Amino acid sequence: MAKRSAPATIVVSGALAAMLTACSGPTEVANTARPPTRPQPTRQPANTPTSEESVTRIDDLLAPGAALELLIDGVGFTEGPLWLPDGRLIFSRMSDDSVAALGADGALTDYLRPSGIANGHAFDWTGRILQAEHAGRITRLELDGSVTVLAESYDGRRLNSPNDLVVRSDGVIFFTDPSFGLNGRDSELGFQGVFRLDPASQDLRVLTRDLPMPNGIGLSPDEQTLYVSDTTLGQVFAFSLTEDDKLGERQPVGAGIDGLLVDDAGRIWSTASDGVHVLTPTGQDLGTLGLAQGATNVALGGSTGQTLFVATSTGLYRVETRVVEAAPGH
Repeated sequence: MAKRSAPATIVVSGALAAMLTACSGPTEVANTARPPTRPQPTRQPANTPTSEESVTRIDDLLAPGAALELLIDGVGFTEGPLWLPDGRLIFSRMSDDSVAALGADGALTDYLRPSGIANGHAFDWTGRILQAEHAGRITRLELDGSVTVLAESYDGRRLNSPNDLVVRSDGVIFFTDPSFGLNGRDSELGFQGVFRLDPASQDLRVLTRDLPMPNGIGLSPDEQTLYVSDTTLGQVFAFSLTEDDKLGERQPVGAGIDGLLVDDAGRIWSTASDGVHVLTPTGQDLGTLGLAQGATNVALGGSTGQTLFVATSTGLYRVETRVVEAAPGH
């Protein structure tokens, strides 16, 4: 485990407090029961680009007049943002071995401590939260507050430092397992991989060992393509998925070194050292949301599911968009 740092000075913007106060939902004790269904936006978005509308640049995908807005600073290296249906935003505080929550009153509280040095988060299809932990595990936060370990070893050897994950509509989890979170541990695996995990059968398979530092991961809306970013190569790669979940040859898509998401039109919102790139599946870069400190991960949320939250090395930003996240299988 990494040494826990002292609490940092926290700055929460007034805009965040106003936004969260407007969201309904009780303020709960950290890690209590969550709804038994996959969260959905509370209002149906009405301003997404139509099929007839030409999207040629990133501005076409943002709400009119929208710009990146600082939400919170001074919290150290942040990762794994995830919007909860009660109006809270949770995110990983990597140097503090905790998952924090921004509540409806704008207060920052512990959601999970210790967190196993959690990085990426995702919902499963019953509304439970899944975590990729640098401590070497994929875990699930149960409705009663307990934590279930879904995977921590492969072929009798401990996983490296699972970094990010995505869930398919049949419940299968795809995750990356690089080595940069080992924190002084030796790698028992001896390689860095992309894995497929079926929680129902506990079947864990290696899909590829060929990326030097796999990081972010996502699925196309039709679930036929797996996207993986690689920190060393600085690229997002597309892999076709066969019926038995074998990977096709990797194809470069565009810039990306860390977390990513796929929107409902199949565009990839990819984080990099200069901010957030928006890439088409064919490799066109529609532009960048620039951030001097770079970006580490992204998530869509808010009442309509169209607020983009951007994690960075010091805090969190947001910007209003015209897109929603892909619902795999549709």
